[in-house]
Amino acid sequence: NEENEDAEDAEEEDDEELKRLKNKPKYQILKLTEAVGVAHFVVAHDLACRLTVRGAYVLNEKTNQIVRNRTFEGIDVAQALKLRSFAKISSFPVDSAAPAATSSDGDVEAAAKVDDEVAEGQAAAPAELTVEERKAIISANNRKWFGPSYSYTTDFLQVVSEDQPNGVWVVKYDASLPAVSVQNLYFNGSLFFYVPETATF
Repeated sequence: NEENEDAEDAEEEDDEELKRLKNKPKYQILKLTEAVGVAHFVVAHDLACRLTVRGAYVLNEKTNQIVRNRTFEGIDVAQALKLRSFAKISSFPVDSAAPAATSSDGDVEAAAKVDDEVAEGQAAAPAELTVEERKAIISANNRKWFGPSYSYTTDFLQVVSEDQPNGVWVVKYDASLPAVSVQNLYFNGSLFFYVPETATF
């Protein structure tokens, strides 16, 4: 009799566990502080909108570091009006095992934690590419964009013309400044500017 009662209790517990799992919400509501929300926005904005001009930085292959190109004298207006003349600093492939820079108050870590928590329960992401595979993809795309003028040491970043959806970036020239502005329409108010034929951006 005791064995039967134990078995019935175990079945009831199993049924309750199944009901609990079935009724579990498919999303999670998180209460966040404003600081975490702002930190998340800043990280997302920097990943999408932190730009440079083609040739302004070079890749030191020995150290795998990005350094300012001391010989960069700028590009002309005709080139500056092309999206492919601007690249995303954040696209530089780095080893994800390397320690990330963090803020002193931990907002960046909190924002990353929120991203991880929000991602839970979603479909599994495709296997991550290695650093070398990401470099190879960026290199192949840039060869397509720049043709014979392609150089691995200056064209190692993803150009903004690769971004989706098409039309998310807008380039304008204001002759009265004179400067070229590059705007990301997804981040309203975000603006990158470049003064043609100079190293000012």
